[in-house]
Amino acid sequence: MLGRSVIVILLTSTIVIAGIEDIAFRQQGLQNMKNNSMCKTFNQTADKRIFGGETAILGQFPYQVLIYVVSNVNDTCCKITLLSYVSDTKCGGSLIDEFWVLTAAHCFPDSFHHVELKFGVISTRWSVYEATVPSHNVKIHKGYSKSLHENDIAMIQIPEANFGLLNYPYVDVIELPGRDDNFVGINATVSGFGRTEKGKSDVLKYVDLQVMENTECSKSYSNVKILDSHVCGRSTTKTGMCFGDSGGPYAVKEHCRNIFVGIVSFGTADCESEYPDVFTRVSNYLDWINEVMKSSSQLVAINKMIFVLTLIVILY
Repeated sequence: MLGRSVIVILLTSTIVIAGIEDIAFRQQGLQNMKNNSMCKTFNQTADKRIFGGETAILGQFPYQVLIYVVSNVNDTCCKITLLSYVSDTKCGGSLIDEFWVLTAAHCFPDSFHHVELKFGVISTRWSVYEATVPSHNVKIHKGYSKSLHENDIAMIQIPEANFGLLNYPYVDVIELPGRDDNFVGINATVSGFGRTEKGKSDVLKYVDLQVMENTECSKSYSNVKILDSHVCGRSTTKTGMCFGDSGGPYAVKEHCRNIFVGIVSFGTADCESEYPDVFTRVSNYLDWINEVMKSSSQLVAINKMIFVLTLIVILY
């Protein structure tokens, strides 16, 4: 099989947390806080087929996050700084905790001002909840390599001011996988606001892709090495991820559980291609995710302590 050239689907994402000792324990606790049942039956009847999938319905992907990156635009004439969207591009993300979103590292340019997050989304024009996150709350993997498509993962810490996010309807976390989960042979779902046959999509789309062996996936790409930290998905219907889906979730649904398989990373330039799409394998980064959460929570605690001590000094 001839290899195809690949392109990175460039886009954006970010979020902040309180303290966490163990990811699994934290996620279980959040699930127990939910009063409404997350086990719902959705109409899976196919809508109009598009490059990026089929049309989602409200509540079908409660963990889906829409991410916009906002950059600085300097006006040298008037000496003011304006904020503008980065060429109106967008990324997907996944809510893994009340205060954290997981997405792709390639979504972020070298410099940007902040990110805007939308939760409970099925349209770019409407969301259940929105949050603004400063750029320093975006944690990009230090080993990220754009050229090798390696460690293409980032976390966004949602400010504590947004406490109670999970109390909103159609907003929920996605469950992290086990360390040894590989999901080979299972159909998993990728969702995002990708391109349709008419152009960019304003509504959330999804498509099922079968998880495949990395050795088989690597045969399709002659100029990119498929790593253990990658997971591939293929379709036989010429549908798959496309521009606008970057950073979005690739997930398996088991009964009432949505389990995180991968993060949209890269694929071929042809959105209708039958070549595999490549994702960042989430199970390879459980230690990194836990470490980022812990280090951030410790920093928050230190800052709070400094604030309290400063008040004491001022008062006395």
